[in-house]
Amino acid sequence: MKKALFILLLLGFVSSSGVFAQKVPTYRIPSYNQPVCGLANFIPSFSGDPASSNGEKEKRSQNIAVHGTSGSYAIVWIYSLDGLDILGPYTVYAGDTLSVGIDDREWGVTIWSAFNIEVDVWVSGGAKTPGK
Repeated sequence: MKKALFILLLLGFVSSSGVFAQKVPTYRIPSYNQPVCGLANFIPSFSGDPASSNGEKEKRSQNIAVHGTSGSYAIVWIYSLDGLDILGPYTVYAGDTLSVGIDDREWGVTIWSAFNIEVDVWVSGGAKTPGK
């Protein structure tokens, strides 16, 4: 219950545009070389998952790479769009890549940085395992 409330508050904060000084941009996953300074939200493109239609589930990872000057970093949260899970916060420094295992649900990413950075956000899949 606390996680669901936190997700609703986080999404409300991220999606608010008129109340806060910064309009929080939303980008699609995958995104590459996306400039971020402040908050940014990333959501899946909803292209459909062929693995889910034939009963197979695929091991997947949510990946975030941060590019910037030495010492710059980003704070990253990964959340399920159904509101049940929030992973993080993770600190990712420039030059590093965060890779977090996710299940077959749709996942979003919220990134905050006080630095001018660029990020790559994508999902990678592994070997399909029937019925798992």
